[in-house]
Amino acid sequence: MAGRHRIRNTSGLIIIEMKNLFFITFLLFTFGCQNAGDYKNSPKTYLDTVFKIIEKHSIMRDSIDLTKIKEDAYAEIKNIKSLKECHSIVASVLHKLGDNHSAFLEKSYYKHLFAPSVNEIQRSIFTFDGELLKTNIGFLRIDGLNTADSITTKEYIDSLQILIKSIDNIKIKGWILDLRNDTGGNGWAMLGGLGPLLGDGVFEYLMDINHKKVPFSYENGDLKIDFKKGFRIRKPYHLFFNNRPIAILTSHITASAGEMVVIAFRGKINSRSFGAETYGVSTAKELFLLPDSCFLHLTTLIDVDRTGKIYGKAIVPDSIVHHPFDINEPYDPVIHAAENWIMNYKN
Repeated sequence: MAGRHRIRNTSGLIIIEMKNLFFITFLLFTFGCQNAGDYKNSPKTYLDTVFKIIEKHSIMRDSIDLTKIKEDAYAEIKNIKSLKECHSIVASVLHKLGDNHSAFLEKSYYKHLFAPSVNEIQRSIFTFDGELLKTNIGFLRIDGLNTADSITTKEYIDSLQILIKSIDNIKIKGWILDLRNDTGGNGWAMLGGLGPLLGDGVFEYLMDINHKKVPFSYENGDLKIDFKKGFRIRKPYHLFFNNRPIAILTSHITASAGEMVVIAFRGKINSRSFGAETYGVSTAKELFLLPDSCFLHLTTLIDVDRTGKIYGKAIVPDSIVHHPFDINEPYDPVIHAAENWIMNYKN
């Protein structure tokens, strides 16, 4: 997902680890490409680099036998001469890892992903909306966001908090957050925009293969990684009441950064989830810069909720509501179940 990764330069030694996910990404990309362009490489040493990264960082490294995967990959490169011909082999290797999240990225894809492009057309990708239901429950629907530049991220966060402010009122009974069509992308933007509902404090962790956990927190408009300021919301909104119930709606489509948002509310005392289990990639990826300026987008981190529960697979909702999700259906039993819970909720 676009908003859930760090970048490392693998041209010889790993020299960069990025925690500020958006502000310096493009600078690191430029710097990394310059280094990578000077590094001479053959198809064999290219694969050597790929497997070195996988063996050190993949969350699957202790769950699979890489021997056969490596044998097949090295056998395929015997008759090729260029690094470009290695790309399909590397993509196949990542698929065989079985984490269902890792990917090989061409340089052009990465440049497009982080190109600042906020304008009237770009705002149309802000795939969220909301309203105050007749039951005086705030309703928010968030879909995926497949861009990660800092300008768009700021605009998205501010716009989502403004929407929340427009719905909130002193008599509001609770909130419904519909993530059933959230396929992932820029989770950083989604979480920042939802800061008023998350409230202050640590809401989630990402854990690496060595069980090191990095906390994510929200504090008075500061979205933080490892308690260091990562993003400052310009005019953070504060709810009238922080103890109103929050219902989270999920489906089989809810994936990646969408699952990260689901987990951010897990363990929150006034939250409960409804619907179907999620897609099953509640993990995060890091970008590893390869010698030809392409990237391994490797799954290296697992989501952990605020209570310490480890995920990494599909998230089963607190209340399973069987429903063939169709946004065009007039009656929605998942929303109905969430409304009933909120209307009967007692602090």
